[in-house]
Amino acid sequence: MKERIRHVVLILLALLVIVGGISIFLNNASYNPDFSVIDAISGATKKTHGDNDKNETVPSWGYTKDDLALSDENYAEETIITAGNTYKILKNISAIENTDTIMLLSDKGNTEYQRAVQDIADYLKEQGYHVRIKECSETMMLSLVHAGHFEVFLMSEEAGE
Repeated sequence: MKERIRHVVLILLALLVIVGGISIFLNNASYNPDFSVIDAISGATKKTHGDNDKNETVPSWGYTKDDLALSDENYAEETIITAGNTYKILKNISAIENTDTIMLLSDKGNTEYQRAVQDIADYLKEQGYHVRIKECSETMMLSLVHAGHFEVFLMSEEAGE
């Protein structure tokens, strides 16, 4: 009889642990916006995410014509020196000829890139262009460039001398 009671108590305890675990999992999945099932299964922790956030404080960027997969015929690379920095830009020649307003694409998740785009915008304003900056995610920005929907695109910042 004692063995049967012990067996029932162990089963109830195991069921309680399983139900509790499932409840916590479903509660997090429903109400926690930062919860990821893949992170829960793979064992990724908040510390891992915290370390990634710290690394993003000094983001690096730099694109080449090969990265953008563009043809050579309508696009020209140019080097611009402004605000004490040297930038390499890509011009969409056919788009620039038909407009006096230039749209610059900017990565809304990268403050260094945004600063550099603002430097380019100031330079182009001095050249007499009307400039509009469109902030979007890096993926959207690169998609627009790949599709040729830009007038001027900031590719890289050259190393200072």
